[in-house]
Amino acid sequence: MDTRRLLGERQAQFVGLFAPLEVIEDRERARSDRMPGLARWQYPRVHRGVVYDLCVDMADTRPAQAAAIIQNSLGL
Repeated sequence: MDTRRLLGERQAQFVGLFAPLEVIEDRERARSDRMPGLARWQYPRVHRGVVYDLCVDMADTRPAQAAAIIQNSLGL
């Protein structure tokens, strides 16, 4: 699906949050609401074909830090 095309003239910024598969699988195991193996299945698919305005490495970045990076980078 081409989300940018669907948004038409609306202004939007796309932010991709990334981390190595090993980090994502560790986080998956720590959560009780995730089916084991889902992260590995999603990993090669979730960002496929998406062009981001900003990419944030979440491997060692806390959510509040990521929010600050996004705010500063996009001038929000």
